[in-house]
Amino acid sequence: MKKINLLMLVLAFALACGGKEKTPPAGELVDSTLAVRYYGADGKTVLELLEASHEVEKKTSSLGSFVEAIDGVANRRDRFWLYYVNGKKSEVASDRYTTAAKDTIEWRFEKSYKEEK
Repeated sequence: MKKINLLMLVLAFALACGGKEKTPPAGELVDSTLAVRYYGADGKTVLELLEASHEVEKKTSSLGSFVEAIDGVANRRDRFWLYYVNGKKSEVASDRYTTAAKDTIEWRFEKSYKEEK
């Protein structure tokens, strides 16, 4: 009887501890494919659309507004947010690119160029 009780206790403990996946804290990089995707809208900028559906921190300069963080995931020394439109890497600040309804926008949290070598 003691063996059955002990076995039941061990089994219950194993199910309680091992049955659930641990989730990372908000804003922690889980893997290298962290991305935000959405569609364009005629006359709206990449940044306007991002701000409409996500929490965004940005830095503005004479060159335009640049995203510093999306939903609490901030740029780091080795990774940063970069956007693509229809699979093509951006060439202008996100507040200066006006989208069309047919566009697909993707923000990727990428390794810096120096780190990829």
